[in-house]
Amino acid sequence: MATRTRLVMWFLSTPIIVWATGLHTLVVVNQNNPDSVAVGNLYCELRGVPPQNLVRLTNWTGSQVYCSTEEFTNSILRPIQTAITTRQLTNQIDYVVLSIGFPYIVYKNSGPTQTRGTNSITSVLFYGFKPDECVVCPTPPSCNLPNTSTNPLAGSEDYFRSIQQLANRTNNFIATMITATNVWEAFRFVSNGVIGDATYPTQPVYLTRSSDPIRSSRAYQYDNTIFDAYVCGWTHIISTNANGLTELPLPASGFAGSVYNLKVPSGAFVPGSLADTFTSFSGRIFLPNDHTTVLDFQLGGAALSFGTVVEPCVHIGKFPSANVYFYLTRGYTGAEAYYMSITNPYQGLLVGDPLTAPFARRASISFLEPAQDEILSGTAAVTIQAFSAGDNRPLSKIDLFMDGVWSSTITNLAPQQGNQLTVWIRDYKTNYTVPAGATIKSIAAGLAAILNGASFTNLTKVKATAIGDRILLQCIDPTLPPEAVTLQTSNSLGTASDLTTYVSPARPTFLGSPAFGRRSFTISGSLTSGDQISLTVTKTNGSTVTVSVTNSGAPTDLFGLVTSLTNAIFYHPDLAQDDGIIADAVTADLANPSSVILTIRARSRGWPAAKIKLAMAATGSITISPTGTNTMEENIDDLQPRNHLYVACGKTNLTVTYFLDTTRFPDGYHTLSVVAYEGTSPRTPTRVDIPVQIRNTSVTAALAVLPEGPNIALETTLQITVTANSAQISKIELFSSGGLIEMATNCSTSTFYISAQYLGLGWHPLYAIVTTTDGKKYRTETKRVHVVDSESPFPLSIAFSQMPFLTWQAISGRIYQVLATESLTNTFQVLQELIATNNTMHWTDMSPNITRFYRIRSVK
Repeated sequence: MATRTRLVMWFLSTPIIVWATGLHTLVVVNQNNPDSVAVGNLYCELRGVPPQNLVRLTNWTGSQVYCSTEEFTNSILRPIQTAITTRQLTNQIDYVVLSIGFPYIVYKNSGPTQTRGTNSITSVLFYGFKPDECVVCPTPPSCNLPNTSTNPLAGSEDYFRSIQQLANRTNNFIATMITATNVWEAFRFVSNGVIGDATYPTQPVYLTRSSDPIRSSRAYQYDNTIFDAYVCGWTHIISTNANGLTELPLPASGFAGSVYNLKVPSGAFVPGSLADTFTSFSGRIFLPNDHTTVLDFQLGGAALSFGTVVEPCVHIGKFPSANVYFYLTRGYTGAEAYYMSITNPYQGLLVGDPLTAPFARRASISFLEPAQDEILSGTAAVTIQAFSAGDNRPLSKIDLFMDGVWSSTITNLAPQQGNQLTVWIRDYKTNYTVPAGATIKSIAAGLAAILNGASFTNLTKVKATAIGDRILLQCIDPTLPPEAVTLQTSNSLGTASDLTTYVSPARPTFLGSPAFGRRSFTISGSLTSGDQISLTVTKTNGSTVTVSVTNSGAPTDLFGLVTSLTNAIFYHPDLAQDDGIIADAVTADLANPSSVILTIRARSRGWPAAKIKLAMAATGSITISPTGTNTMEENIDDLQPRNHLYVACGKTNLTVTYFLDTTRFPDGYHTLSVVAYEGTSPRTPTRVDIPVQIRNTSVTAALAVLPEGPNIALETTLQITVTANSAQISKIELFSSGGLIEMATNCSTSTFYISAQYLGLGWHPLYAIVTTTDGKKYRTETKRVHVVDSESPFPLSIAFSQMPFLTWQAISGRIYQVLATESLTNTFQVLQELIATNNTMHWTDMSPNITRFYRIRSVK
C-alpha cells in the first residue's frame, strides 16, 4: 500500500485553445508572494503567454489594499515599462494582468485639494491617475466627476490602440487584476475565463432593476442593449425586476445588478460570464464590507467583474453600461467590452481574466511552409493560408512572431481606394466609393452620411448613425411594418485593383422593437384633503379611459397618493388588456425630494403600442410635468425598428508568402507564430505555432536538467548545465518564465543552480542562448519542468523475482521514505530514504524470506 497527501494545484478537463491575445499580454507577479507567482504561472500556461511576457516584480512588500501614486509609479509602473522596453515588447503588449499580491487602490492625499483622489490600480494602468479636480469638494470628494476622467474608448466600438489618447504602448493598457483571498480561489478565477472562450452561451443575461432608484439608474439603457443584441441574433438577454431578489437565479451568463447585497451561489455563472452590481463598494475587497463584491461574483463563476473602490455617488458613467453585453456578443474580449462600456472608469477595479471571449469566432490558419521541425537557413519562405470565420469577417492583417516576440507584419490589407459599396433600403439604392486613406470607421461615417441625405431618407424613411465600424439604422416611419423595411448590400471592385472593403447587413429585414413604450411624469406639490390626480388614456383604437384618485385624508403624502393611482391603473379592467397600460415604477425624484416620478408603460411591446396617449391632471397645488397629452414615445430611439450595417476590410481567404531572413535570429530551436486579425473593430485574432530550427553557422549547444522531470519538487534546486561546442564563447544566458534568470561569461560550459521556489508552482520552459566571441548565437532546445508542491495518493506496484521490487511515480528532487511492517497491527518502520532523480522510482528489499507490508512516504 502507499499513502501520501497532495493538494492538487489545478487542472482543467477541457482542452485548452491558445488564443493569440496571449502574445499581447503582460503578466505581472509579485516575486515576494509565492501565491502571486503560482497564479501568474498558471495564467501564462493556459493563455499561451510567452515566458518573456512574465514580469517578476521584487520591490513590492507593502499592503494588498493601498499604495500612493509615488509608490505605484516607482514600484509597479516603471518596472513594467522597463520590462516592455528592454524585452522588445513595445510593438505587441495591449493587456496587463496583475497577479495576486498587489494593492488595488492608488491614492494621492497630499498637495492641492484638486490634485488628490482615489483610483483603482487597473484604471491607473488603463489611462493614468485621475484626481478629484475639486477645490471646494462635495462630501466625500470622490463624489465629484473630474473632466479628465472621460474614457475615450467608451461607446466607440473601436480598436483600443486606434484611439489616439490610448495609443501609448508603455502607458496605456487594458488592465485587470486576478486576486482572491487565497490561491485556490485565484486558480478557479483563471479557469472561469479560459474555458469560456468561444462557447457562445445561451444561458440568460439578467439586467435587473428594483425599487431602489439609485441602484436602478442604468435601467433606461436596457432596452437599447437588448434590441441591438436581438438584431444580431442573440436573444438570451432579459430585463427583470430584482425586488425581493436575495439570491441570483442560476445559471446565468451575465448579470447587471440593482441591489447591494445579493447572495451569489456557487455555480451561478457559466464560464466566460461578466457580472457586476450598481453599488458603492463592490470593488472594496479584503476590507469590512456588506456589499456584494467583485470576488463574490467570481466565486459564483463569473470570469470578470467590476466594482468601485471608493464612494462614487450617483454618477452613472462610473459604472458599466448595459452595452457591455452587446459588445461581448460582437467578439470583443471581456476586458475590452468592460472598458468600452464605462465612461469614467477611474474609481473602478476590474478583476478577472481580461482575455475571456465567449463570442469570439476564430479563423482557420495554417503553415503551408515550413514544415514542423524543418531546418531553415538564409532566406526562408514562410507561406500562410488563412480562412476567415465568415464572409462578413474578412482577415486584414497577419503578424509574424519569433519565440513570442513580434518580428514583422506579413500583410496588412487596408480598404482599397475606389472599392464601391452598394446599399438597398426598401429597394432604394445608394452607392459609396471608398476614398484614399480610409479606415473602416471613416467608411462607416461616410456611408452613414450618404444614407442620411435628405433625398434618400425621404425615400427610405430610415436614419443612420455611425458607431465605430457599425451603422445603426432606425426606421422613422411608424406606419411601416418592420418586415417591410428590407436591407441588402453588395460590394464591388469599382476602380480599384483589388476588392478589400465590405459592408454587410445584420439581417435581411428590420426588426420590431422588443421595448415597451414609456412615459414618465414628475408630480410635485403639497397635498390637502380633497386633492385629486387623474389620468386619461386614449388607446390606439380611439377609446378613452379615465382613472383618478382623491386624497381623502389617507394617504396624506404625495408618494402614497401616486401609489394609489398606480393600483387604480393596474386594476382597471379596460387597461388590463394588451392594448392597455401599466404603472411601471413610482420613485422619489432625486433632484427634488418633494416630487415623485411616475413611469407608465404600454402592456405590449413595440412602436405601435406606444402611440397610446396619456393626459395627467391634478387639482389643488399639485403640478404635473409634462403637461397636456403625450404619447408613450419617451424612449423613441428604443422603439423604432432597427437593423445594423457592418463595415469590414481584408480577405475571406488568404495565401501569403513572406521571406524570412533567418540570420536575424540565433541558430537553434525556435517557435514561429503567426496571428491573423479580423478586419473589424473587434480585430479577433487567431494564432498558430510551429517549431522550427535555424542553422546558419556551426555553433551548437545542449542544455541538460537535473533532476529529470518533468515533475519537480518545489523544494528542489535545479541543476542546469549548458554545453557549447566551441571554446570561443563570450556568454551563456539562461532563460525561463520571466525572461533572463542567470548568465555566465567566458566559458563554454556552465552549470546553473536555480531554486524551484524562485520559479514557483507551475510549468516553466528552460532554454539558453549561447553567444560566441564573434557574435554568433545559438538557442538550445527548450526543456519544460513542472514545479509541484504536495502530492496525492499514488499506486505502489510490487514485483517478485528473488526479492520484492517496488515501483512508484515520484517527483524529481523529493525525498521518499520506504516504510515496512511485518504486521498491520504494528507501526511501520523506515527502512530507507531515497532522493528521486526522475519521475519513476524503484527500490528492492534485500531482506530475504520476510513477509512485509510496504508504504512509501514523501518528505518535504
